[in-house]
Amino acid sequence: MVAAILNKTRKKKYRVQPINAFDVFNVSFMVLLMIIMIFPFWVVFTSSIVSAGEFFTNPIIIWPQAPTFAAYQYIFGNDRILRSFVISAFITVVGTIYYLFITSSMAYALSKHYLPGRKFFLILLTITMFFSGGLVPYFLLIRNLGLMNSIWALILPGGIVIWDFIVMKSFFTQLPVELEESAKIDGASGLMIYARIILPLSTPLLATFSLFSAVRIWNAWFDAMIFITDRSLQPFQLVLRQIVVDTDVPPELMNLMARGAMEDGVVFMEALQMAAVIVGILPILFIYPFLQRYFEKGIMIGSIKG
Repeated sequence: MVAAILNKTRKKKYRVQPINAFDVFNVSFMVLLMIIMIFPFWVVFTSSIVSAGEFFTNPIIIWPQAPTFAAYQYIFGNDRILRSFVISAFITVVGTIYYLFITSSMAYALSKHYLPGRKFFLILLTITMFFSGGLVPYFLLIRNLGLMNSIWALILPGGIVIWDFIVMKSFFTQLPVELEESAKIDGASGLMIYARIILPLSTPLLATFSLFSAVRIWNAWFDAMIFITDRSLQPFQLVLRQIVVDTDVPPELMNLMARGAMEDGVVFMEALQMAAVIVGILPILFIYPFLQRYFEKGIMIGSIKG
């Protein structure tokens, strides 16, 4: 009798559900959407590994006939591009850590209702979401601080993002007060509570915002164009903009293309542009899989209560 019931339950548990029309439509739509999203990246990649003759014969290349990675060899062999890549990586890593520390610590402090002047500071911070001093005062501030031609001009102003601060403050407000009270009874200081209790509980939230911050900092080029005139200190995105958008191509890249054209005819302006775009995309693509498991949970944290 028991065996019959177990067999019936097992059959019911592993019974294959019939496929309905909605499932077919849903899967088909998602596959189509995936192809639409991947196709531009694939075309950019294939355009970066073909010769000039094949590219100008058919600019939209699905599958290259004679692939070559000469454009990537020239890009990674250029000292200025490699240096700019390292500078961008440094700015992204240090800027993200700095942003997480400043924004999360301020959000944690202002989540305490007993903090003197809390409402005043919240009003000041909220105003900056809608009004700013403008570009000219911003430039004068950076210049008067002596940060011109310094990579710190690209890091220090990004310590606080107000929208992220509001979400973090909302999350910290929802944490049980008993956690901190019990820690204080055990002799923990405020800094120890923040570092050993609050931050570990905030891992999905911090991981999500670190991804947002890394993407934002890595793709930023406007501040570098204004504050960094020294070519040896320019980040990768600014160099990428010079390659892709500006007509003022750096002289070393012009020499690079001329030398490549004379040697094998595969290094041309479009190939360098496409290869540079792919190189600029890869770091973020490599970071996302490590933070993906926190992304869905972290994006919903703090959205229930304001």
